[in-house]
Parts: sequence; C-alpha cells; structure tokens
Amino acid sequence: RGMTSSALNKLDLEQEEGVRDFLVDLLLSSAECQKALTLIAHLCSSKIGRVFAMARQNIWILLTMQNPKREGGSLLHVACREGSLPLLRTALCIMQDCYRQRFWGH
Repeated sequence: RGMTSSALNKLDLEQEEGVRDFLVDLLLSSAECQKALTLIAHLCSSKIGRVFAMARQNIWILLTMQNPKREGGSLLHVACREGSLPLLRTALCIMQDCYRQRFWGH
C-alpha cells in the first residue's frame, strides 16, 4: 500500500519543476532523506509493476534532469556546486546500483 500512495508514483517530476527543486533542497539538507531515497530506489529497482516503474522513472528524473532554478544543473551538478559529497555519493550509488543499464549502457 505504501508505494501506491507515494508521491513518487503519483507525480510526473519531469513536469513538476518546483517539486524537483524542493526535493533537491531537502536532499541537500538531510542525511535521513538521502538514506530514504536510497532505500526507495533499491526497493523499486527490485520490484516489477507500474507503481515501481513510475517511482524508478521519477527518481532517475530527480537525479539527472536539469533544474532551471539551479542554473540548469541536475542534482549531481548541484551537489558538486554545494560541496555536498554525501549527496553526490548517494546519487552516484543509486545510479550505479539501481540504474546500471541506463547509467553505464549495459
């Protein structure tokens, strides 16, 4: 029931620039939110179904899509610019562990 009611399953983050910006701020300021995102990404990468596919897509968008309010940078760019090594590690670990095919091309 948790994932079916999750905002990661209901919103299309590609269209929700303000929500992406809010989530970037939240992840920059909270190690607990970084841990939660990692847990959700790993859960969704191991499950099949529309609910998990939408959440996976939204997490990928959050990690990689440009954010106009952040000088066009993705979460990776923002983490680098802000000097947030923990957030950069979190994002890269999620990408490597959960999106290996998309990230590395195999």
